[in-house]
Amino acid sequence: MDQRRFLNGPAARDNAFPAVFTIEAAFLFPFILLLFVSLIRLSFYLYDRCSYEQDAYRYCFRESIEREGGKTAASEAAYRELTTGYLVSGISSLSRSESGRWIVLEGKANAADWPAVFSRKSEKYDPPAGIRTYRRLKYVAEQLFPDK
Repeated sequence: MDQRRFLNGPAARDNAFPAVFTIEAAFLFPFILLLFVSLIRLSFYLYDRCSYEQDAYRYCFRESIEREGGKTAASEAAYRELTTGYLVSGISSLSRSESGRWIVLEGKANAADWPAVFSRKSEKYDPPAGIRTYRRLKYVAEQLFPDK
């Protein structure tokens, strides 16, 4: 019978790794595991951070093309997207303000140990007003310079 199969045989001790490797591995593997867990946690935080910025801009843009009056379904959907659906954190405060032609959205989120602050703005945009202005100018030009 082959003695190398058994752990306590003399031939098995000759082929075994030295005990130093076992001690080094006992310190190295927890460190590597901690490194991987930290990288995964950091990637979740960065994903949430990018999602905050993207959703905040989407909300501002949808608010900027909205006419005066009530909320549209698109802006309500953007607000729902802004307040839900993150991996490791949630938004703790939101503030929306208008300054001149700009809509500004600022917020704070708590991601365990790392707080996230974000701010986005979008210029108010009214496509029908531009079309009406163009048509008025065209009408005035036709009245002033009629074709013969």
